Amino acid sequence: MKLILVIFLFVIVFFSYYFFSKVFFDFDNIEIAKIENMIEKKEYDLLSEYLSLKLQKHRDNGAIYYYMGKVFYLKKDYRRALKYLDISIDLGFPLIQSYNLKAVIYGDVYADYIKQKEFAQKSIELDPTDFEGYLIRARAWFKLGDYDLALRDFQTAFDIEKDDNILLEKAVTLLKLGRFKDAIFVLYDLNNKYKNNETVMFYLFGAYKGIGYYNNAYYLISNLYNTYKKNIYLKEKAILLFDMGDYEYSFSEFDKYLKLTKPDESDIRFYSAVSSKIKRFDNK
Repeated sequence: MKLILVIFLFVIVFFSYYFFSKVFFDFDNIEIAKIENMIEKKEYDLLSEYLSLKLQKHRDNGAIYYYMGKVFYLKKDYRRALKYLDISIDLGFPLIQSYNLKAVIYGDVYADYIKQKEFAQKSIELDPTDFEGYLIRARAWFKLGDYDLALRDFQTAFDIEKDDNILLEKAVTLLKLGRFKDAIFVLYDLNNKYKNNETVMFYLFGAYKGIGYYNNAYYLISNLYNTYKKNIYLKEKAILLFDMGDYEYSFSEFDKYLKLTKPDESDIRFYSAVSSKIKRFDNK
């Protein structure tokens, strides 16, 4: 009886050691710093060879399969990336990173936002403190048009990570919800922190325009065009001037825009609208 008990305890200890060694020490067989350095240098073929050699000795190391999936993702071989990520998940490690990368592939590559949301959800369930899971799921909600849920997840991701890039995505979501004052509150601080950041300025312009703060919006769109000389900003300036009721200046700026680009149907419609306003003004 004692012998049976000893054997039983030995089996328990053995499998416990095996489990914990897989969970906590699976990265020991690969040099993480070396891998990350190769990724940073975009030495994807060299990294693939390195990981293939490691797999020959460590077939049950889920971390190696994860990095194989990551390198194929970076090489834009998404089918093989998913194959290796699935093996990593089947081996049980590293689940959070593998689920997150699968979610990114399904969202960014295949535009399958339902699956993106589902895999991000699995990551969140495994680690509710992992900001990437919330961020990826927020982007899925955003693409699916559920802006309230997207806003909630963006806020949670920011509360965990405190990354200003997340704040910018939160502000864009607020714009989609028509919450212009809340968006201005976020974007104004970002604009002060990152002077002349083109993206922040453009979204702040949209927030000011949305709430009817036309003078602020005009200042920003003029600054954007003068700084970056992009035709789209000249067009936006002309549209804003139209909304402000300055039809002649709007016509002048839009005519300048048309000379710099090939007009589409929306451009023709706007040109017709602003032209008719000027004609009515002249007839008076």
